[in-house]
Amino acid sequence: MNLRDISRSGGRDASDEWAVVVGIAVGIAVALTLLLGVQNSRAARAAPQGCGDVVVQFKPEGSGGAHAIRATNIGCEPARNVARSCIKGTVAAGWTAVTWDGRIRLTNGAKKISYTGVGGGGCGHYPESCGDFSYRGVGFFNPEVVGIPCGGDGGGIQTAKAWYDRGGDCSFGHSCELGDNFRCKGNPRTGSVTCAKANGFRVRWQMGE
Repeated sequence: MNLRDISRSGGRDASDEWAVVVGIAVGIAVALTLLLGVQNSRAARAAPQGCGDVVVQFKPEGSGGAHAIRATNIGCEPARNVARSCIKGTVAAGWTAVTWDGRIRLTNGAKKISYTGVGGGGCGHYPESCGDFSYRGVGFFNPEVVGIPCGGDGGGIQTAKAWYDRGGDCSFGHSCELGDNFRCKGNPRTGSVTCAKANGFRVRWQMGE
């Protein structure tokens, strides 16, 4: 049976079948385009992106702001909303906030936001000095913690001592896992060591004699 016979018997002719093929191809192309767009959008959010500034006016007077907002794995608009909430003194649900090296750093799993605070306002945990101490004849200077206590189990001083005792893969120039979900790394150029958790809580100190 040829196409003419099909047409005569009420079946689809060649133009009908071609239209079906074209329709399927267009549908597949649209689906692939949408999928690629979603993947590209996710990839773009995974890379740190600049999200500008936020200013909050306080009543009856004064203001606070977030300068040079950087967002990772989150869009700019929700990142700005989280920053705005922090400026007003509230850590958004599911987030942790620390101030470190002059930047406010907010973390929620893989989502990260950081900015420089301007004026009033702020939220979360702030750095605390623990005071110099010695251990096994070695000096630990300018220890500073944020989000964790200086002393006690899991505290900054205990973590510093554990790093020193570990040695080997935890020595300067190496990155290692330590204790209560800390990742530690020593900088041989500055003599400083930082142990940080995924949520931004951390301790830093400098080694001496």
